[in-house]
Amino acid sequence: MNPLQQLAAIGGINPNEVLKAVSETPSHCLDCSRPMVKAQTKKEDRPKGHVFHNGRGLCCGCMNRRRRNKDELPPMIRNNQHKCVKCGVRMVPGSVKGDLPDDVKRHYAKGECSKCYDRSRWNNIEVRERLMDRAEKRFKACSVCERPYKSHSTDYYGRPTVVHIGSVRRNECRSCCNRLRRKRLRDGKVSESS
Repeated sequence: MNPLQQLAAIGGINPNEVLKAVSETPSHCLDCSRPMVKAQTKKEDRPKGHVFHNGRGLCCGCMNRRRRNKDELPPMIRNNQHKCVKCGVRMVPGSVKGDLPDDVKRHYAKGECSKCYDRSRWNNIEVRERLMDRAEKRFKACSVCERPYKSHSTDYYGRPTVVHIGSVRRNECRSCCNRLRRKRLRDGKVSESS
């Protein structure tokens, strides 16, 4: 029995009704009664006369006033019905254990279900690879070791390797780029981020 079910049993009410009541965000501010929209809404999309809220049933102005006066804040209103911004499937946090129904996917606070997030990540990797391929065709060879890009060679252990570009700006292959970056870090000429 989870804590919500225990509290509902003590109070003699149905736990589903408690969850439904808690997850519904009011449409008007609890203090000033002005109509509210989500804080993530763009200013140009906000209807005239509406104010932003931040999930506690108060508009941002009333919330700031209560915080300044150190008044008691209402509990956070949590909406457990998240939907993927790309495919619209219902989502639950990634930390939820166990099997999920077919119409529910996990999410990792990115606004996308795990399937759409993985797809967009791979698309970005593909774009990067295409850009690197174009740079390798344009430069032809590394400016440091002068090995041609996309050439097949063998490493020290006899394994086949392919020479790939590492820094487009300096026209260096990956191995030269990494070696020179380590040397610059060791000499203290460059920060860790570059």
